[in-house]
Amino acid sequence: MSFRHYVKEKLVYLMINALLWAFIFLTMHVVKAPIELIIMLLGLMIIACFAMLLEGFYKHKKYYDEVFKVMEQLEEIHYLSEIISLPEFEEGRVFYEILKRVSEDCVNQIIESRQAVTDYQEYIETWIHEIKRPIAGIDLICQNNQSDLTREIASELSKVDNHVEKALYYARSTQLKDDYYIQEHVLDTLIKNAVKKRSKALISAKTTLSIESLDYQVFCDKKWVDFMLGQIIDNSIKYAKGPLQLTFSGVEKKGKVILEIKDNGIGIPKQDLNRVFNKGFTGINGRLYTKSTGIGLYLCQKLCQKMYMGIRIDSKEGEYTIVQLIFPVNQEVIMKQM
Repeated sequence: MSFRHYVKEKLVYLMINALLWAFIFLTMHVVKAPIELIIMLLGLMIIACFAMLLEGFYKHKKYYDEVFKVMEQLEEIHYLSEIISLPEFEEGRVFYEILKRVSEDCVNQIIESRQAVTDYQEYIETWIHEIKRPIAGIDLICQNNQSDLTREIASELSKVDNHVEKALYYARSTQLKDDYYIQEHVLDTLIKNAVKKRSKALISAKTTLSIESLDYQVFCDKKWVDFMLGQIIDNSIKYAKGPLQLTFSGVEKKGKVILEIKDNGIGIPKQDLNRVFNKGFTGINGRLYTKSTGIGLYLCQKLCQKMYMGIRIDSKEGEYTIVQLIFPVNQEVIMKQM
């Protein structure tokens, strides 16, 4: 708030005072009052007017500066009216009352919106758990009745299950703090569990698998890392060119373990590399080679951020793709980032 703008708002008030001063001057001049008295009286009136102007400006500026300061510190700005004090001037009281009513309406709408999102999320999670039962049932039927047809059905069913799983993790990702637990795990065990779950798909892709020494202790949530590894493995299978070569290797650097997952697939075009983590981004490969949702890597990055991990991708089109997952190896690293 500047003094110049404040004076512009008080222009009518100043003009009325100026007319009043001119009238008093003319009246006193007509009655032949001493010029010294006229000047002294007018001087006192002008000083009083500007003193009131300055006092009003200071009061307004002090209050609104306080409002802006509080507003900048608030994470949820709709609670502003609950924190700022009631102003001493009438215009401010009107502003405060309007702000309070608007804030109350915003808070009510936010509560309703959050409840609607929670209800929808709970419905999605319930539906996903229910749909997993018939998926598991069909898979069991296929296992007990082995034939070319049932193997093909099982393969397609695995894709359905993967999409359902992705939907579940996406629904939960906004509430991750309530659904994860960071513990110490052996990286080698995490890798082998993820590979075992996807063994059929890897066999179908004629995969040559290489798991180098990964006997590192890392901090993460086992369930969420299994999902992330599954997405990376699925992408390698999806974008394979001929027999798949998949290599898992790791190295420890500066208090972190870097897991490197490399495949010999079609690679990622250079222009798409910096966008692969964007929500819904499918890129050239997603449109040309296979139908893609563009959600898998987006979720991986989001979950990494929540678990104080990192994720990077490097690729050369037509030759390879390398995904790096960066794990903290002690609790101190996690605490420093919290």
